[in-house]
Amino acid sequence: MMTKSAADGSSVNEFDANEGVEGATNLAAAYADAEESSSSGDQPKDEAIGTTYTWSSVGPTIDGDNGVDINAPGGAITSVPNWTLQKNQLMNGTSMSSPHATGCVALLLSACKAEGIKATPARIKRALQNTAKEMDGLSVLQQGSGMVQVDKAWQYLLDHRDDHDEDIHFNISIDNRAGSPRGVYLRQADEVAVRHTFSIRIDPR
Repeated sequence: MMTKSAADGSSVNEFDANEGVEGATNLAAAYADAEESSSSGDQPKDEAIGTTYTWSSVGPTIDGDNGVDINAPGGAITSVPNWTLQKNQLMNGTSMSSPHATGCVALLLSACKAEGIKATPARIKRALQNTAKEMDGLSVLQQGSGMVQVDKAWQYLLDHRDDHDEDIHFNISIDNRAGSPRGVYLRQADEVAVRHTFSIRIDPR
């Protein structure tokens, strides 16, 4: 499942994106290159660099997860539905990058089916993350593993088609913490003012 977070914390699948979904790839970053960043007014033209949009979701999530696994193009997208009657419209944000990445996953699933390669969520996610391109100037909380590269992800799947370890995923839980959090996120002053000890459980499946 590919999810994206909206500005109000909701997602395309109508659940709180901060809670996450087991086996999901959390796509919450829309990338814009330097030209797009300057033309949108986010940055002065002579200082513009590639970045995520200012309203693109970043991590961490409230339950301690990184929040963003990968990013995808999300600026000046021209594939706008005809029913909008605005053929020159350009769309931006995670509403554009999430469908882009979903299409990449669809290509990988189709190719795996054609080649008889097992395609589990863990295998596909690992291929996407291990082959993503790290973008300069962005933190891991903004871009996750980096920009999706579907061609390299497919080559990764071919190279590891017989590796059963690619299908393993890990459930991470923090003992004695409410809500089954996926990590530790301390942000309030009273939380960081004292020493904490956490017991972390890692369950490979």
